[in-house]
Amino acid sequence: MTAPQVATLPKHVPGSKVTKTNKTPALAVLPLSTVLRTYMITSISCKPALLSVCFKALTAMIHAKNPIFNVERNPLLKLILRETFYKQFCGGETKAEVRATRAQLQSLGYSGVIFEYAREILSDVPSSDTAADVEMWRKGLMETVEAAQPGDIIGLKWSGMGGYAMQLLKQGKQPIDIMDKAMKEICDAASAKQIALVPSAEETTTNPMIDAWTLNLQKIYNKPDNIVLYNTYQCYLKGAPASLSSHLHQAKTEGFTLGVKLVRGAYLHSEPREKIWD
Repeated sequence: MTAPQVATLPKHVPGSKVTKTNKTPALAVLPLSTVLRTYMITSISCKPALLSVCFKALTAMIHAKNPIFNVERNPLLKLILRETFYKQFCGGETKAEVRATRAQLQSLGYSGVIFEYAREILSDVPSSDTAADVEMWRKGLMETVEAAQPGDIIGLKWSGMGGYAMQLLKQGKQPIDIMDKAMKEICDAASAKQIALVPSAEETTTNPMIDAWTLNLQKIYNKPDNIVLYNTYQCYLKGAPASLSSHLHQAKTEGFTLGVKLVRGAYLHSEPREKIWD
């Protein structure tokens, strides 16, 4: 019987030279201000006591009547918050600011940028004008597609279309016509510009229909050479592997390409504990 071959690592020969690369570390290209800002904010975020105080202070500023503590009336306070928390998480308030942020990231070596259209509706109570809610969502996303470049990614939430959309998701129903039309218009624009769309997963009460809405669009837009939509799978959920396996099988049998985004998930504190891995 022939003994199995075992690969061994080459040993360093005494007296030989070890070649060192001159490649600059990835983080070295970041501006010092960005590194310091990130360090400060993550240091606060990982300490519950500091995070709690910070949230209370920010909430107090929002409702402050004293001009010294009111963000909108105190230019210095507004500048401090803008250059720290806002700049860390937001790309800008205008199209020009967003484009400038993207250009800066590209200059650092990033080949693509993820835009997050962060409109989110938490209530499932329909407003008095569902059409206006859908139009605001559609317009905001079309502007985001306009600001993005080929190869970029846009994150979005189907619930951003308003309280009625949230209600439909919870009730296990398909989007109404004006919603379906808006969704396909966004997909058409993204596909034409070679931009990917990533609808976010939300809570387990809405996720089955978020999956259904997204998969229905993947059947139309996802081709082997052009994936437009990615579905999001929250890996802290016990049902995630079965869900992903089912969708992979569906894509294979129905002839479309499944776009997959795997995340830990962001609703650990609000989901039923029995649905989450130990």
